[in-house]
Amino acid sequence: MSLFQAFLEAFPNDPDQTVLWTCDSEHYSYRDLYEFSGQLANALQQNGLKSGDTIAIQTGKSADLVFLYLASLRVGLTCLPLNPSIALSDLSASPETQRLSLLVCSPDKEEQAQESAADLNIASILTLGTRGDGSLMSACITQDLLFQDSPLAADTPAALLPSGTTENRAVLTSMTQADLLREARDLVKKHSLNGEDVLLHALPAYQKHGLFSLVNMALLSGSKICYLKSFDAVRMTGLLPRITVMAGNPVVYQHWISSSSFTGDIPQSVRSCLCAGGLPSKESSDLFYDYTRRKINIL
Repeated sequence: MSLFQAFLEAFPNDPDQTVLWTCDSEHYSYRDLYEFSGQLANALQQNGLKSGDTIAIQTGKSADLVFLYLASLRVGLTCLPLNPSIALSDLSASPETQRLSLLVCSPDKEEQAQESAADLNIASILTLGTRGDGSLMSACITQDLLFQDSPLAADTPAALLPSGTTENRAVLTSMTQADLLREARDLVKKHSLNGEDVLLHALPAYQKHGLFSLVNMALLSGSKICYLKSFDAVRMTGLLPRITVMAGNPVVYQHWISSSSFTGDIPQSVRSCLCAGGLPSKESSDLFYDYTRRKINIL
């Protein structure tokens, strides 16, 4: 079973239920997820991409990025998320990046991407902004909302993830759709997620847990996603009454704990505080517990 097919089987009977909303008052339903990802999938295929191809993504955090990830699953592409602060030239020494079929970057990075395209053998470059802008979104306008999904093998590669460096080149680890599905099922079980949960997504989208894990476990469990586009301590604190599970990383928690908006007053409805990529420092973790009487748990 493909990962997207598993998501479809977990969708509620009412496709117009909200599944993702942002602090900018953007609300998206399951129908939107299906149709917008289908439109993007058609645009990707129109651009010559096919199952087995690899795309690199270096954009800001937005709901459109979630749709792009889902579109890549439907086409059978491998996604390589890149930290926006990384220079593309730094990737030239990695053999896995010598076969990129597409780079999706922020509009303000397009000129730099064009300069690096030859060294990285990038076949095509499209842009994606954080406000529905960019050449990729323009290419979607004429595309059908319905995408003809083809059967995909469970071992279809889906993600390339930086796992360190060696001899001055990036080391990338591959995960298949089956790997991501297995991980999502384990996370749903581990954290007892269900359709009543609302997850505060405060993770960077270029990290594994931000682009893949949190989205996967939410869609598989029927949980809703409150999508925080960038770190904002005041907004995070204000959103607490509307969520049941918080997900950040050590940096997010440490910045939040040290902010003036952190009072330690976490509603009882927030049943779990999860942290991806390890835990905050002992000092921050202890301070968090002292204020909230809650423990931060590893995602």
